[in-house]
Amino acid sequence: MKPVDKISYITGKEKKGKKSYNDLTSEMSDVYEKLTNEAEEHKKTLKAIEERLKFEELISRLSARFINLPVNEIDREINNALLDIIKHLHMDRSYIYEYFKDENTFKMSYGYISDGIPVIPSYMNEFYFSWVARQTLAGKTLFCSGIEDIYENEITDRENHLKFGIKNVLIFPMYIEGEVGAICSISTNKEDFSWSESFIKQITLVGQVLSSAIARKRNYEKNRILHEELYHIKKCITLGELSASLTHEINQPLCSIMTDAETCLHLVSSGDSNVSHILEDIISASKRANSIITSFRKMFKKEHHEFEPLNINELIKNSLSMLNSTMGMKEIKINVKDLPEPPDIMGDRIKIQQVIINLLLNGADSMANLPEKSREILIVTEMDDKDHIKVSLRDRGHGLNEIKKIFLPFYTQKSEGMGMGLFIAKNIIEEHNGKLWAENNHDRGSTFYFTIPVKKERENYPAVKKETGVSLVYIVDDDSMVRKSMVRLLKLEGFRVKSFASPEDFLKEDLYEKQSCIILDMSMPSISGLEIQERLKKMGIDIPVIFISGKHDIAATVQAIKNGAMDFLTKPFKDRELVEAIHRAMEKDITSKKGKGKKEKIDEKINKLSPREREIVPLVTAGVLNKVIASKLKISETTVKMHRRNIMSKLEVKTLAELIRMTENIE
Repeated sequence: MKPVDKISYITGKEKKGKKSYNDLTSEMSDVYEKLTNEAEEHKKTLKAIEERLKFEELISRLSARFINLPVNEIDREINNALLDIIKHLHMDRSYIYEYFKDENTFKMSYGYISDGIPVIPSYMNEFYFSWVARQTLAGKTLFCSGIEDIYENEITDRENHLKFGIKNVLIFPMYIEGEVGAICSISTNKEDFSWSESFIKQITLVGQVLSSAIARKRNYEKNRILHEELYHIKKCITLGELSASLTHEINQPLCSIMTDAETCLHLVSSGDSNVSHILEDIISASKRANSIITSFRKMFKKEHHEFEPLNINELIKNSLSMLNSTMGMKEIKINVKDLPEPPDIMGDRIKIQQVIINLLLNGADSMANLPEKSREILIVTEMDDKDHIKVSLRDRGHGLNEIKKIFLPFYTQKSEGMGMGLFIAKNIIEEHNGKLWAENNHDRGSTFYFTIPVKKERENYPAVKKETGVSLVYIVDDDSMVRKSMVRLLKLEGFRVKSFASPEDFLKEDLYEKQSCIILDMSMPSISGLEIQERLKKMGIDIPVIFISGKHDIAATVQAIKNGAMDFLTKPFKDRELVEAIHRAMEKDITSKKGKGKKEKIDEKINKLSPREREIVPLVTAGVLNKVIASKLKISETTVKMHRRNIMSKLEVKTLAELIRMTENIE
């Protein structure tokens, strides 16, 4: 073979059907490029799948978070959810605006802002029937890769967003009970961002989770208001039923007062001045009348009542006294089998009395057509178990037709009535963590039962030793009556107590620091409580201080807590409040004396605060009101509240006192 032929073969220029080296190189390059592109696409696909899985995990986590979540924690968890969204999506802001139909207004209720991002001003935290409102209320989702696109005809809104660096925004409606009840806004200051269809679908799923939580909160609030109104209505109805009893009960002491007064007048006019015993009877009758009026006024006053230790036998006795005349007129015999010395229950006195009265009146009505001898109600109190007292009210009436329905609202077996009494009674008992039910008797009539938990002594108290020679409480108060009452209470609780009528006497004391605390009156004639606290601090005495005061002074409270006070109680305070404060103080004293400092953890939490949050903290801890902070920083009060929630969440504190103590570490 000639050399030229070999060369020709290699180059492919002379041999037909053979590819040249350059062609092969070109093809290989194309294949490589194709494989590289496919690899990139595959990589993008895998990344997209990974991101989708992460987002689905986020949705699942958020959904689980709101399952069985107490209503009072919903606001906090929604804000936490918005924080999670921002972190996951690498966004800068996330807001939820609730729609108030009556006002045609959207107002910001929840929100979170990334660190270093400017806060949107107050005038942008609510908007009325604007272009955005109209679009979202119509069910439209608004998004853009440039703020100019979304606010094409809304120059002012566009300029406001651009002013605060917002480049891209997504706004979508949130449906509550089939209607747009809120909108969610997510925005970023990043230029290179685009909203994909899959991304929008994913984020709206989160919106559905949060919508359900908001709906649940709204329904709870509606039901709470409805329940309060129905409860009040029922009380007013009961007032009509008790009017005869009230008239009778008031007339009895009034008649006695009038008769005794006329007797006194007669004796004085006849020269007999020995009327002191009659005057004592008049005073006694007046007190009785006042007690009756006070009881009825409390029962039918629409207000919130706090739980307190109660004796169930006394509640029943008081209820019967209010119905004495009514039961007499209806010829109802009441028999009571008391539980001897029952343990106290924790409850609302007025509400539980309302339940007892309601059940008694129902029992009386069920026996209206029976012979007089058969009209009888038996009330029994007993221990259901070691943790519950059970009360039963047994009548001999016509019994119950549909027991399953009697506790439903607006269901009644009476010819007259709203059918709300038993529904309200059941709700009241359940508010007390009890149970209300009914059964038909084997012979005749029916029996209503309810259980109430007994009061647990020192529930949730820390394990504080109170043996003689261990724990000691100092009381410094110039009011002798207040001082004596606290001494009696705390001795019953097992504490050693030393009391002082003057600050001077207290400061002379060789203070016991093993396990102790100080109850210190804020205002005393010679030396104030704050001055005593300062002196103790200079002396190097580290004993927890609980301040008590007859007036609520925010400035003094803040100063006291900044100086290290454990608590600040305003007179009159409940016994339990004082005892619980002492237990907390003792626990703190034990912890501090063991040297369990938490400064590093506190610093770590404080470092999570954004610049704006750090700006707000000293104003909050100084006792400045939200609206004043809003005015000072030129933001809305709603935004201030949002930042405060974020601050409390990040620092993991629940009270102002905790926040003040913690933020003393901020440089």
